[in-house]
Formats: sequence, C-alpha cells, structure tokens
Amino acid sequence: MFAIFDPPGSAAETGQPSSDREGYRVRPVTAPLSINRRGEIAGYFGDSAGVLHAFVRRNDGSFSVFEAANASTSGGLGTFAQSINDNDEIAGYYYDQAQSVRRGFFLKAPQSSPRAIPGSPRKSK
Repeated sequence: MFAIFDPPGSAAETGQPSSDREGYRVRPVTAPLSINRRGEIAGYFGDSAGVLHAFVRRNDGSFSVFEAANASTSGGLGTFAQSINDNDEIAGYYYDQAQSVRRGFFLKAPQSSPRAIPGSPRKSK
C-alpha cells in the first residue's frame, strides 16, 4: 500500500512564496519518522507560518497534533516527534523558546487532537 498524507494544518504548496515572521522562506514539509505494529505513524509537519508541530497518524487515517509547552513558534523550529512504540509512547524533541535550547520529551500518544502536550501550560490553537 502507498499512501500520501498531510496532517490538518500543514502548509500547502500554493505556488506563491511565503515567509515566516523572521523572513525565512516557508517550505511545505510532512516528515513521518516512525511506525508501530498497528500502523500508527509519528512525525512532524510545518504549518503556513513555518512552525513545526508533532503528529500521530492513526491507522484509521485520523490525526493527533501536538506541541510541547514553550516550543519555539518561528524560524522553522517547534516540536519533533521522532518515534512511536507499540504502547503508543512517543519520544522526540523540541526547541524551547524561553531558554533557547533543545529538550527531549516522552509521552503517551494523545487519543484526541490536543494542540499541546498534556499537562503543559500552552493554550490550544
């Protein structure tokens, strides 16, 4: 099976150049990086503002999209899900905007579509 997908909110190729708020050119990206035995896929994608968000694509085609608290919101940075195991546990990293450092995270995959990692103070979009 060959499937093409983009998570909800991902940048679309419009033919018109766009830039983030810092002037960097925004290029559409969807990067699936890991799949578990149930066919659930973890990865990241960029939105039209150039911010990167983590996602889980379920085997039924639905998505959960999330980001870490304090994750950067510019410059092609954000939250990157790197792997998902058979227990729906996700590991990845994000760029901490407040501290200007890269930090790791580990969490149980969200079953719905929250916009922030559970327990984080970041508001939903």
